[in-house]
Amino acid sequence: MQHARDDGRPWLVLGAASGALGLSVLDETIVGAALPTIRSELLLSAIEAHWVVNAYLLSLTCLVAIGGRLGDVLGHRRCFVAGAAIFGIASAAGALSTGGTLLIAARAVQGVGTALMFPAGLAMVTSAYPPERRGLAFGVQTTVAAVFMAAGPFLGGLLTEVLSWRWIFWINPLPVLLLVLAALSAKSRVDETDASAAPKPAASLDLPGVTTVTVGLTALVVALMQSGDWGWAAPGTQALLAVGILALVAFFLIESRVKAPIFQLGLFRARAFNGGNLVFFVFQANKMITFVFAVQYLQAGPGLPPVAAGALVATAVLPTLLTSVLAGRVADLFGSRLPLVSGLALNGAALILSGIVMQHGDYQALAWILPVWGATLPFLAVTSRRALMSSAPPELRGQAGGVNLTIQMLGGTIGVALASTVLAGGHTYGLLFIATGLVTVSTVAGAWATIR
Repeated sequence: MQHARDDGRPWLVLGAASGALGLSVLDETIVGAALPTIRSELLLSAIEAHWVVNAYLLSLTCLVAIGGRLGDVLGHRRCFVAGAAIFGIASAAGALSTGGTLLIAARAVQGVGTALMFPAGLAMVTSAYPPERRGLAFGVQTTVAAVFMAAGPFLGGLLTEVLSWRWIFWINPLPVLLLVLAALSAKSRVDETDASAAPKPAASLDLPGVTTVTVGLTALVVALMQSGDWGWAAPGTQALLAVGILALVAFFLIESRVKAPIFQLGLFRARAFNGGNLVFFVFQANKMITFVFAVQYLQAGPGLPPVAAGALVATAVLPTLLTSVLAGRVADLFGSRLPLVSGLALNGAALILSGIVMQHGDYQALAWILPVWGATLPFLAVTSRRALMSSAPPELRGQAGGVNLTIQMLGGTIGVALASTVLAGGHTYGLLFIATGLVTVSTVAGAWATIR
């Protein structure tokens, strides 16, 4: 059996997977800067404008685990190419949209494409690189994601002002084509895992499981996203939460009984898999709260204009361009646990300090605290992903990536919803950041106990 590192092509796999991750992150951040112009031109209501952002996140959250399962059944490269094609076509549809309904639908379909691409990309990279080089590979992916994440708001504003908001969607098809060509050209152990999956296309895709998890996650995510508008005590919110919980209970009962589940519950027997997902849940909540609410604090408190507030928060991303690869190399040399728990502790401490600074109104100190916080992010993401993906059997790595991203996206959704509730209750931004930092620090014990 020829090893991936002997054929000279794993870099193509890494390039395609990194590009897919970069585009998925870009499409989370690029729309925000263009949203006021989109709302004005397409005559959208406030709720419709809200869903231009959330439709993408919702479909991605609900379907990414299913995308991972499809990769295990049909082949990771096949699913990657199909997902990239769907994403590219949906991007073109978004650019051509003449109304809010069409644009929201296009954004939801973009999420479907990403749900196929992302877990397949994770599995391809894991197969293409030996264990001692996976940390570096995932570090490269995280660096690419950081570049795209930092560029999103600036690029969205620039394209909207110089050309048209439609160009935030038109820029996607060409990179997607390049990703497809790279994935099709790669010759690596991905071929072997795809070959092992080839005899399984007739395998059951667990339609009861697909239905219950989709209904459950959709109900929960919609309830959490809309709770700020409806209120937590509103009948609609309460009904959706109840439906979501009941559907997810039914889902886990189904998964424990079917022969080919979309969630292999056996994955959760691996302590490293559980620990990595715990960290990712907290990581995404932590990250979304900081990027969303630090900007709001800087505008509401010190009164900075939106551009200056956004620029100050964007500096938090810059150190990740260096620390992403560093985190991977450190994990390859020393294992995941030590850099992970150190990163969690420093990350939580930076958030607690940010909250104290906010309480005292010394916003200028955030100019150095936020970059310290940002520098720690790869030590959470790269090390925990390395641990949880390595704990999964090769034939389940697509599904493991899908489960991981589902839990990550839920962390962000729940984090933002709870943060909104805290602020709506009359609490300060400073208290919100102190609480978030304390939750992050409390995760150290769980990470230390589960990741070796």
